[in-house]
Amino acid sequence: MGIATDLITVMLAALLGAIIARALKQPYILGYILGGMLVGPYTAGPTVSGDGQHNIELLSNIGVALLLFALGLDFTLKKLKPVRVIALIGTPAQVALTMAAGWGIAYYVLEWTSIQAVWFGAFMAFSNTMMILKTLENRGQMGTYISAIMVGILIMQDICTIPLLVILPTLSMVGEGLLPVAWALGKGALFLVAMFVLGTRLIPWVLSIVASAQSRELFMLACSTIGLGVGYATFLLGLSFPFGAFVAGVLISESDYARQALGDIAPMRDLFCMLFFASIGMLINFEFIIENIIPVLELTVAIILVKGFIFWLVATILRIRQQKALMIGFGMYSIGELSFLLASIAEESQIITDKQYSLILAAAILTMLLTPLTFKIAPLAYKLCKKAFRLENIETESYQASGRKDHVIIVGSGRVGVAIASILTEFLIPFVMIEYNLPAFLAAKQKGYPIIFGDAAVQEVYDTADPADAQLTLVTAPATTGCFPLIQNIRSRYSNMKIIASVNSDDQIEQLKACGVDVMINPILEASLEMTRLALEHFDVEDRNIGSMLSAYRIKQYTSGQLLPQIDETEGNSS
Repeated sequence: MGIATDLITVMLAALLGAIIARALKQPYILGYILGGMLVGPYTAGPTVSGDGQHNIELLSNIGVALLLFALGLDFTLKKLKPVRVIALIGTPAQVALTMAAGWGIAYYVLEWTSIQAVWFGAFMAFSNTMMILKTLENRGQMGTYISAIMVGILIMQDICTIPLLVILPTLSMVGEGLLPVAWALGKGALFLVAMFVLGTRLIPWVLSIVASAQSRELFMLACSTIGLGVGYATFLLGLSFPFGAFVAGVLISESDYARQALGDIAPMRDLFCMLFFASIGMLINFEFIIENIIPVLELTVAIILVKGFIFWLVATILRIRQQKALMIGFGMYSIGELSFLLASIAEESQIITDKQYSLILAAAILTMLLTPLTFKIAPLAYKLCKKAFRLENIETESYQASGRKDHVIIVGSGRVGVAIASILTEFLIPFVMIEYNLPAFLAAKQKGYPIIFGDAAVQEVYDTADPADAQLTLVTAPATTGCFPLIQNIRSRYSNMKIIASVNSDDQIEQLKACGVDVMINPILEASLEMTRLALEHFDVEDRNIGSMLSAYRIKQYTSGQLLPQIDETEGNSS
């Protein structure tokens, strides 16, 4: 079956590696690399080599482009504003200093050529987003100020990667003069101007037309085509394929469609990224690593010490408190996902040898494995420094990037959602709405309500509403098959979130209760009860009798206790 057999082999190996990584509480990236090693040409057993390996590497390029496209979609200057000093000033300084230090290690210690040393410096400069975020999450530090600093640095590092993707491939032509480098930069600048002049108008217009069709399949196809199409356009211009995909993502990022686009391409991005990291694993010569274990360990230690010191130094110069500066130094030295991209480009371009490639990949994997351990060491190092230098006390203050807190998430901006928003506005209760129907979204936006475009069942869309800081979620549309994934996602990830949902039939009550909904409301039943109350009042039935009767009938119809708050029987209010 040709490439189909190779794909299935790689996917099975990656699945096995991911299961092992999860069991060891490691990021899936390591599992994918392990899976690639298992089926690579350097190991016994089922292998993917020759044309099959080449085909997997070609497909993995799509994963790289989609990864950069997603980074562009998720990029916004608002994320950097609270930590703008360390992000906008400190990160470029850290990248430049680390590249210089990496060049020195490769050129003087490893005795690589000057061009190879530059590539190694770039490889060493960037940190591993998945590893750092997972470690912060496991330590319960997500949402703290130190996590905000680290996320800001990681975002800015991603931005710093883009010019390197344009410049580094031209360095081998420096012997011909600076014209190739200048020409590459010139083409990149012209492309950016053209995209921001034309793309900022054309791409959102296209997406608005596609979104009006109310088809997730069509929307996902349009987003993927834009990201990969713009990337291919830059490739035809002699620039980096991922560079164009990133630019396309940035152009969409400030539109109303960014979160839905990010959510729709995420599964396809993850699948192709798996192929990318598995293809990296295929190129790792495990026998070489065993034979050269001492150089691998020495290089790993050098990366940790040098890169960690640079992070600490930059943070200290920018007057970050020593507690946080040490956390940054001990936690951000790991080699990043985009560093693997740079290494693969250098290897494919024959700038570095297979042995050099295996050496730096082995060191990179070790830095990832050691990150959780050194995170634990950071507080101990801080306590020692505190005694020696009388530093400030440890702080773990919380941090809200968006400013939303104790708010209500309203899923749906139809008539019910807009009515709720109007009343909450009167009482000054903060809220944010989520809507996938374009006309309803635009109508609510025109009223000035805070609203996010997208399907709330998509994790990336719902997370934009800051559910970790919200009080409750109101699912205003009557329950359909589409709302069950949303409710299951909320309950699995935000166990303390109170959920109030609308149902349109009695048989949905048990289903929603099983999903974890706290309160269920049947609009038809509630309308009938209210009309009944008005009719009984017309015939001068006592309010107390009306209230007790309607309360008993409501409980009977919902067939479960405490599905709705008890009504006030003295006043006869039903809703």
